[in-house]
Amino acid sequence: MRKLVAAYACRIAGTRLYGKPLQLLDLEEGVSILDHIIALTRTVRAIDTTVLGVAEGAANDVFVNVAKTHGIESIRGSERDVLARLITCGASAAATDVFRITTESPYFHFEMIDEVWARHTENSTDVTVVDGLPEGCHEERPVHPSGPRPAAEVSGGLPGSEGDSPHRARDTARMGSYHNVSACRCALEALDQEYAS
Repeated sequence: MRKLVAAYACRIAGTRLYGKPLQLLDLEEGVSILDHIIALTRTVRAIDTTVLGVAEGAANDVFVNVAKTHGIESIRGSERDVLARLITCGASAAATDVFRITTESPYFHFEMIDEVWARHTENSTDVTVVDGLPEGCHEERPVHPSGPRPAAEVSGGLPGSEGDSPHRARDTARMGSYHNVSACRCALEALDQEYAS
């Protein structure tokens, strides 16, 4: 049975805005961007649980407290190695698949996740990336036959890649696509074994 876990990388540092995931969307209720993302994630049937991948360092302890407040797990890892934190999130929750989005934007199309997850599992794809959305709304759901491994490199997870990773371009022969009801292009990609370790 496949298990989809939301893995969200969190850190306080940022080049544009310090502590962006903690910025308040609702001043009266004290709801942050991260609170909002966690609440929306809970409405998605396909997602089994959420784990926060918190960067090491005392300044990031606030995210561990956010996880406790929401009754979800958190793990700690290198601030620079985001991919390792996402992998550890999935492993800590025994995920077969990982859903990830940025924790710096409150906007993602959570309404699509169940439909895209159904297609992802029906087609036994390794990676499903939703493209063609407004900036900041992209999402992905990679699967890892040898254990959970988020494929951040295929959808802008690496600095400067903005979704145009050489890993994506390299494997177009095994890529399929479809248009869902929201007319967003979804690329279904198979990971090379070289990227699975």
